[in-house]
Amino acid sequence: NPQMAVGNPQLFFLANENKAENLAGATSRTFLGVKIECAQCHAHPFAKWTKDQFWEFAAFYSAPPPNMRRVGGPVPVQPNPGFQSGREILIPGTDKVVKAKFLNGETPKWETLGSSRKTLTDWMTAPNNPYFARAMADHLWSYLMGVSLLEPIMEPSDDSPITHPELLNELAKGLIDNHFDAKFLIRAIVHSDAYQRSSGGAKLPEKEDYHLFVRMPMRALSPEQIYDSVFMATNDDVKKSSVEMVNPQQFNPNQFQSPRAQFLAKFMNQDRRHEPQTSILQALFMMNGKFMAERTKVENNANLQILARPTYQGGHPARIESMYRLVLSRVPRPAETERLVQYLERNTGSGELENAVGNIYWALLNSSE
Repeated sequence: NPQMAVGNPQLFFLANENKAENLAGATSRTFLGVKIECAQCHAHPFAKWTKDQFWEFAAFYSAPPPNMRRVGGPVPVQPNPGFQSGREILIPGTDKVVKAKFLNGETPKWETLGSSRKTLTDWMTAPNNPYFARAMADHLWSYLMGVSLLEPIMEPSDDSPITHPELLNELAKGLIDNHFDAKFLIRAIVHSDAYQRSSGGAKLPEKEDYHLFVRMPMRALSPEQIYDSVFMATNDDVKKSSVEMVNPQQFNPNQFQSPRAQFLAKFMNQDRRHEPQTSILQALFMMNGKFMAERTKVENNANLQILARPTYQGGHPARIESMYRLVLSRVPRPAETERLVQYLERNTGSGELENAVGNIYWALLNSSE
């Protein structure tokens, strides 16, 4: 949808300041599972990548992206004078110009008018690429199992050995053989014994080593999932709330930020979702902040207005069940219903029922569940 900014690739360029070195590091990490930015300025003590290799890869980004429209933020990459933009780059602080090369050391076979980025992406997604299939497989594995198989590969050290190289290679091979069908790999992972074991089993005497993949660990919602879930649970019009416009200018701190951007700024994404880190600031934002207070006021939500009607069909037990279904997607337990019905029975006066319904909704939204 050209009217939507969500998923617009221009946001990716803006977030990386349109710098060749930033784009090289971000794309290699995301699409190839390779962390090469450590070699940007010097030889990394553990990694195999050299400084020249980093800048040879960055050379693909030395030309501005085709058809990019200026939407604010930094000025797009400017062509380098004196040599071929997108195929060569000057290493900053030196007089050395290096030619674009793939990470496997091969030199591209350039098309006459072809984009350097298209040449790079064609190599990235080729079935014989040794990195892309493993990176894609790892994205799906870590999403479902909570822990990345590539982590010790991206950050090699004596304390983080590669524990399951055969598994990673097998997942990658399965993707390639099935034409990169993500659903195929998801089915394979969720049908494994490790994924289907209970996450709430007996506690181990010592801290569980998640890299052994004994079972799928409990993991926290991502910040995006938290916001979108709260947004949906407090909005009576699903069609309107299912998509929220994101302003591309939100990457500029001096510009107005959308409510979603302000929320995500306080709930920074975490790679280790099975070991979530929370803060007092986040708790205060959820419990005392304007964001949650406004969304749990009866006058701001048609669903709560219906629930607060004295003539609501089914009375207090039905009110409680509806709120649990709306927020937690389950029915309340008998003890929960009994406790909350008693609370509502104590608050049935004029205006009291509305406040009580809003308070219960607020409590459910702020629960750990």
